Amino acid sequence: LINIQKDLTNIGYSSKIYLNSSGPCLEVFSRMIPRLFNKWGMPVGKKTIQETKIPDFIINGKRELKKEFLRGLFGADGSAPEIRRYTAYNITYTIIKHEKLLWNAKQFLDAIRNMLYDFGIEASERYYKFASTNGLGLRLLIYGEENIIKFIRKIGYAYDKFKITRANQALLFLVT
Repeated sequence: LINIQKDLTNIGYSSKIYLNSSGPCLEVFSRMIPRLFNKWGMPVGKKTIQETKIPDFIINGKRELKKEFLRGLFGADGSAPEIRRYTAYNITYTIIKHEKLLWNAKQFLDAIRNMLYDFGIEASERYYKFASTNGLGLRLLIYGEENIIKFIRKIGYAYDKFKITRANQALLFLVT
């Protein structure tokens, strides 16, 4: 969060980091950022019961913009690479939606998969029923050592030191 706060300061926004019952939070003092997110189609409130979409300017944007979007997405909500036994375990991104919006979850993951494919990274999806929610989970899997190596080298993770460290450890293990 400190690095995000520094980046926000660099572009002229003030913020504070504080702790609440669910952990550390970052509060941004700007009405402009939520308005921009809303204009770009980012949902406000429970994402499980409303449509979500990657903004067109990212989908149609330059490769570097797609890379930074993916780094942020996986840094925030993706899984860290993990070595089990003598191989790497899949890197995943999971989205949970109400059953009526499962088509939207698939569409969202297809957009992510297409962006990954632009970097030569293959991914697949799996459906899951989560007992703790009244929705279905759809999980994108980056599988196979070659794809995991490509993901770590070409995309990586933004801001999450734990995931960055795990990615570096996994890469060292996989390429030696």
